[in-house]
Amino acid sequence: MYKAPDGGWGWVVTFVAFMIGLILDGISFSFGILFKHLLVYFNESKSLTSWIISVFNGIYPGIGPVSSILVSAFGMRKVAIFGALLASASFFLCTFCPNVQLMIIVYGLLGGFGLGLLYLPAMVLVGHYFTKKRALASGIACCGSGVGGFVFAPLMEYLISVYSWKGAMWVVSAIVLNGVPLGALLRPLEVVEKEVALDEAREKKEDSKINCCGDISKMFDFDLLKSPTFLIYGLSCFFCMLGFYIPFYFIPDLAEEFGVTSQEGAWLISIIGILNTVTRVAAGWLADRSWADPTKINGVLLTLCGIATLFVPKYSNYGVMATYCAFFGICIAVFVSYRPIITSKLLGIEKLASSFGLVCMCQGLASLIGAPIAGALSDSAGDYNGAFYLAGAAIGMSGLICLPLNSVNRWERRQTSPTENAIFNRSIEISTKL
Repeated sequence: MYKAPDGGWGWVVTFVAFMIGLILDGISFSFGILFKHLLVYFNESKSLTSWIISVFNGIYPGIGPVSSILVSAFGMRKVAIFGALLASASFFLCTFCPNVQLMIIVYGLLGGFGLGLLYLPAMVLVGHYFTKKRALASGIACCGSGVGGFVFAPLMEYLISVYSWKGAMWVVSAIVLNGVPLGALLRPLEVVEKEVALDEAREKKEDSKINCCGDISKMFDFDLLKSPTFLIYGLSCFFCMLGFYIPFYFIPDLAEEFGVTSQEGAWLISIIGILNTVTRVAAGWLADRSWADPTKINGVLLTLCGIATLFVPKYSNYGVMATYCAFFGICIAVFVSYRPIITSKLLGIEKLASSFGLVCMCQGLASLIGAPIAGALSDSAGDYNGAFYLAGAAIGMSGLICLPLNSVNRWERRQTSPTENAIFNRSIEISTKL
């Protein structure tokens, strides 16, 4: 075991992870602003055009195993810097694409792959720099996502109005290029440990140094696929992500159909980002209360969110739409924040990396197909009703599936041997203390 500094350069790494999350999710969440311009420019269907961002959102979490192998082979800095360069070049070159099909490859596939390579090293390294303050550091890093949604939506609206969508993407390309110096700040912990040893102890042996990149690749324990608890929670996450991005992509265009200006439509996405950021902090505090059950909180909120999403096509009043966006931001913040908490609580902290990695793969698949299905429904009906019916049904189903998880988990534990049960209870006790 290595001794994490619990501070020092770790706060720099936390800042890097915050900024990378801001850029990545800012681009993803604000795509709805770009989407309506791409529909006009390419004159293609909503279903086909939505594949651009669906591939992007499916690729960047889905390349976790590939990113892990590259990090182990070349190191975090090189992988992150290469990812930033690839994503920046992709967002610049996509403006020269003559059709949607090529745009899907350049923006969605290459851009998503590049940002995925930038994202994973930063988020993993935060966990290695902290032990006692890990929850605080991880919370700060994850808040970049909400801030990105808040900042990028009005920014994209402004850039498109001034420079057109192509000029806006050139600016986005330049912003992503900041990932190069950010990636350079990802100082591997093994280097820090060596310097601490030389300065403070000079007693540690060479073989005690640890390469914190190596354990990233040990992500998957496929025995989890035999666990009813994991299968149910994985299905819940799949359904949630099936509808997760639909409001982000279609609300701005739907709002304009109700007579709202494009600037006001962009602010609806910002409202989601604001509440997403604030709630992540509050959700973390709530999860630490002894009386709180994150699994039930997650299930209830997702069920209510699904019901609210079903009626989005009826929210013709801007105030009502803004209220929905605020509630949606709260619900998705809880869902995202509680994923590692729920997996460690139900499956044990020793399986957190494996279970969380497989959950992310489920989510990547759902993200890949959700928006195109919603787009196809919109194309066939000529409105966005079907898209939000799909999103509401999927998110609501996600919450309902999650509600009996505690009971299923208790049943599963009773089926295990006494030795396995004792190990599991010990891991739950450890995860609770962390």
